[in-house]
Amino acid sequence: MSPSAAGAIWPAARLAEAILALARKAGLPARDPEPSPGPVGPSSRDAAVHAAAASIGLEAETIDVGYGDVPRFLARAGPAVLATPGSGDGFWILWRVRRGSAVLLDPEWRPVRVPLEEMRAGFCSPLEAQVAPKIEEMLERAKIPERQRRRARLALLRERLSRRTAGSAWLVRAPPSAPMRHLLAEAGVLRQLAKVLVANAALFALSILSWWLIGQGALAGQFEVGWLVAWALLLVTAIPVRVAAVGAAARLAIDAGAVMKRRLLAGALQLKAEAVRGQGAGQILGRVLESEAIESLMLSAGLSSAIAGLQLVLTVPVLLIGAAPGTHLILLGLWTVGAAAIAWREWHWRMRWTRSRLDMTHDLVERMVGHRTRLAQEPLERWHDDEDRLLERYLELSVGCDGASAATSALVHRGWMLLGILALAPAFVRGTPTPGALAVSLGGVVLAAQAWRELAAGVSQLMGVSIAWGSVRPLFEAAEREPRYPPHLPASASECRGTLEISDLSFRYPGRPRQVLSRCDLKIHPGDRLLLEGPSGSGKTALASVLAGLHEPESGLVLLGGVDRASIGDSAWRRRVVCSPQFHENHVVSGTLAFNLLLGRGWPPSGEDLREAEEICRALGLGPLLERMPAGMQQTVGETGWQLSHGEQSRIFVARGLLQRPDVLILDESLAALDPENLEQALNCVLARARTVFLVAHP
Repeated sequence: MSPSAAGAIWPAARLAEAILALARKAGLPARDPEPSPGPVGPSSRDAAVHAAAASIGLEAETIDVGYGDVPRFLARAGPAVLATPGSGDGFWILWRVRRGSAVLLDPEWRPVRVPLEEMRAGFCSPLEAQVAPKIEEMLERAKIPERQRRRARLALLRERLSRRTAGSAWLVRAPPSAPMRHLLAEAGVLRQLAKVLVANAALFALSILSWWLIGQGALAGQFEVGWLVAWALLLVTAIPVRVAAVGAAARLAIDAGAVMKRRLLAGALQLKAEAVRGQGAGQILGRVLESEAIESLMLSAGLSSAIAGLQLVLTVPVLLIGAAPGTHLILLGLWTVGAAAIAWREWHWRMRWTRSRLDMTHDLVERMVGHRTRLAQEPLERWHDDEDRLLERYLELSVGCDGASAATSALVHRGWMLLGILALAPAFVRGTPTPGALAVSLGGVVLAAQAWRELAAGVSQLMGVSIAWGSVRPLFEAAEREPRYPPHLPASASECRGTLEISDLSFRYPGRPRQVLSRCDLKIHPGDRLLLEGPSGSGKTALASVLAGLHEPESGLVLLGGVDRASIGDSAWRRRVVCSPQFHENHVVSGTLAFNLLLGRGWPPSGEDLREAEEICRALGLGPLLERMPAGMQQTVGETGWQLSHGEQSRIFVARGLLQRPDVLILDESLAALDPENLEQALNCVLARARTVFLVAHP
């Protein structure tokens, strides 16, 4: 390791300060770190980096860098945190990469340049040291010349170590809850947008100059070779400018699309259970379709509309130096008002049409989900009554929407072209303007017509975006809610193996007038086995959900080891207090049985994970199922895979909870579908493997 790289190593005790320094240098929206009340709880490097990043309002993405990917990763990484090689606990803080060198930050916050080759060697040295003696011995036996030995050594190292991990790194970035301007700036979207606008402004200027040159010669009745050469040069110059504009626009679409997907996904994961539970499958699918429409249409339509708007604004000074400046300016203002009225009419029709389309989507999905019930219970002659009504309404609105859209796309630019040329008629008849001024006016009218055509097409698409925004807006708002993750936690609180208790707790479901739970008190000590019985609607499921952190109490306290959920964090709480919900709220995901069992454990699994999953399945009485399935634990299950019975699914849900190794396991009527024999076997397995059990059941 070079002295410069060694001097840039940060100790683990200053990890939060190191990430703060990186954020300040990289321009990330970091806040000042919260004071730590004690030793940092996480003991592993990965947990420590994530906690340190969260303490200043950022997030860290873990990357396990393969040996063969190290050069490519170092060339593109930054801002990032790199684990130093070997058994030490230090870190490198990689700010950026410039001219073949990695710019690191040393503990004094000073930038240090280290060649990428030295960084690669230092990052990979412990792994290479494991096989270096054998490789050197092989090179000696093969009598490889010294001048070729370096290349041969690197080739052998890549061959021997290509499938092994060289080290860990963490990409530091703003969380999805950060303001969109920070996310767009971090992804380089604003820089690409500036390139697009500058390139299109240059194209506009080249078009105006070419119009002026060709118009000057055409209206004057003579062409000179110099003017033609200049005109040809302008056209040739426009080619690379157009290529640059298209390339920047494509890059802009990719980068902005990535930001959009990340934001929507974060919002979907932050949605509260009540927000999802209150919608049908068709409404959720409709929201997915609308989010896709926003992503695709907003990028293309928004960019084309911005370019068209810029072109329309740049047309104003062109018209002012033309043959009829005052008339053209007044007509342009009046036509803008008329175009807005035409666009408003289309927006009104499109809003009603979109609602009708989403209603049809919701109705179709709900009918598909409930097809078997309809087949058994609904009279055949009434199957299509509602469908016909919705379809008739949809066709009626489609006619009106298509008419309004045709008026916008056909009338706006053609109407302006007609008015613009008619405005030149008096000046042309009088013969007062010069040929150059007349050519500039004609060019301005044509360019404005092109801008109106692009703007009309883009605005029509943006209308769809604005309407779809009503469905997707909850995802954006949910993404702005930062997940509760404790940046610092005392070591004693990080374990939280104590009593789970509620004190003076009250709860009501959103939108319900009556409280389900009122002033409840309960203590569950480690090792307890509790059975909660009661009739339907008595609040058993509500209590289980509040204990597991799936619902927020209206008042009162919920503590684990004397610490509330806000201090422990949502993720840590749900790892320690695991709930297996009721059957209708639990699901078998389309995938392998192993994936369904280890859903809360982590993926991909280790061999130990798979062995434990199979052991628990057999202890729950699922051994015959594993023997029947051809692929065993790797058998695909779910809607499109191996069909499972109600009792088999229930035991898979129980196994899923056990495999998370919780401190408290809550089973909400999870054993109700089992016969007495299987019930006794499953219950014995749960009591033998779970530390603390809270079982909810009917009397």
